[in-house]
Formats: sequence, structure tokens, C-alpha cells
Amino acid sequence: MNTKTVDIFYSIGKVLLLVIIAALMFVRTDLGRWFLLKRSDCFFESVTGLYCPGCGATRAAVALLDGNVLRSFMYHPAILYFCVCFSVFMVKCFLHRHFNIGNVAEKRLMLAIYTGIGITIVQWLIKLTLLIGFKIRYL
Repeated sequence: MNTKTVDIFYSIGKVLLLVIIAALMFVRTDLGRWFLLKRSDCFFESVTGLYCPGCGATRAAVALLDGNVLRSFMYHPAILYFCVCFSVFMVKCFLHRHFNIGNVAEKRLMLAIYTGIGITIVQWLIKLTLLIGFKIRYL
């Protein structure tokens, strides 16, 4: 692991891991569940009038925490994808850095990030198309 990009992402990942652990502990409380699932207005939707590309991500994360992988995937497939990629990336970096096992290629890291962005855009376009079709049908 000799590229700066991978080192930067690994450092960010360690901080993110601490945030994820704290969030997991918070979500397991009743207050945390209420806070996460509370319906609030989406800034993107209120400004553009379009369905948000991130809508469903919170429900997907909660479903994943509950162990319901299929429901999580149906709410927002990018959440499951990023969780798997993040886990693999962090384990590979840890093994390389501490035990000199394997390596992490910057090109693969960037490909994984761009793939995740692509998944988000495709699921957004599908949901947007279905929503517009639903509104046209029932207006």
C-alpha cells in the first residue's frame, strides 16, 4: 500500500469506523430508532421536486442492522454494496499494513467507489421513473 489515496481513505475509514460503532450503539436504543425513522422533509426533494437519490438509505441501514439483507437491498442497494466494499477495503488495508499480507490497488478502490456511485444513480433513475409513472397514472 504505497499510494497516498489508499492511505487517505484508510485513515478516513478508521474514523468512519468509530462513527459507525457509535451510531450502531445509538440505533439500538429506542430514542435512536425514533430519531432515524422519524419522517422529515428532504432538502433535495423540497428544492428540486424530484425523488432524492439517497431516499431509502436510512431505512436500508436500519434493515441491514436488523439482519434483513433483502429488505435493505430493496430500500437502497448502494448501502449494502458500500458496506461490503468498506469492510473488504478496511480488512485488506489492515492485513497489509500490520502483517504485510496482500495489497490494496488504488485503481480497484476508485473502481469500487465509481461503481457505488453508478448503483446509486441507476437506482435513483429507476425509482424516479416508477414514481413519475405512478403520478401520471393516478392524476
